[in-house]
Amino acid sequence: MEAEGLKNAFLGVWRGYQQAPLDRSRLRQIGSPVYLPVGEGSAPRMRAQAECLASCFPNARVETYEGASHFDLPFVGAKRLAEGLNRMWKESSGR
Repeated sequence: MEAEGLKNAFLGVWRGYQQAPLDRSRLRQIGSPVYLPVGEGSAPRMRAQAECLASCFPNARVETYEGASHFDLPFVGAKRLAEGLNRMWKESSGR
C-alpha cells in the first residue's frame, strides 16, 4: 500500500475510534486496577481526558508526571511508571 493510502486508512480508523460511543457501564465492570499517567507538560485536554476515562473505572488512578509531556512518558518516567504500577497492584491485592 502506498504511503498516502496507508495514511488515509489509519485516519479513517482513528476517526471511527474517536466517534465511537463510550460504553461506561461495560467499563465499570472491569475490576482490575487502571493506571493513567499524564505528563505535566501535556495539553490540558489530555489531563481532562484521563480524568474522564478514570471516572469510568471503579479502580482507576490518574498520576501526573512533573516535567514530562505525553511524548516523554515512556522515556523519562519508566522507573516511576514501574513503581506506580507495583504500588497500585499491591494496594489492589491487599498486600
